Amino acid sequence: MTAPDPGRVLRRALVAWGLGHLGVGRRRLAYGLLSAELLSVLIIAWLTIGLADTNLYLVPFLAGMAFIALWAWQAVDAYRSAHGLQAARPPTPKRSPAAAIGWLSLPLLLWGTGFWLIGAHAATPASVLDRFVTDWNDG
Repeated sequence: MTAPDPGRVLRRALVAWGLGHLGVGRRRLAYGLLSAELLSVLIIAWLTIGLADTNLYLVPFLAGMAFIALWAWQAVDAYRSAHGLQAARPPTPKRSPAAAIGWLSLPLLLWGTGFWLIGAHAATPASVLDRFVTDWNDG
């Protein structure tokens, strides 16, 4: 059996959590990561819907950033696992595996921009003052 190509493993890991580990042969970890990804997406969606317009607007934003960081971590871990299975250092591939991790900048930009388009009005000075005055009048 030949060792999997680390670049291909990295690209699969960037598609969905655990796909890279599945290519390396770590099935339990792969299925655990895939179910963790699905659960994380649901939790982040729930947090965003519930907290984007409140004082706790940073909680879903930080949860989304942690999600993207874990996405990168599992992809790098799968890449290193595949690289460790190779007997000798292969020649440099035509498509750089390191450049593939740069594709994570797209979800990072989408999450950051999209979140602040939705939740930014809760963080403006006018909305903070409005909540303060409303809470003051209520008791």
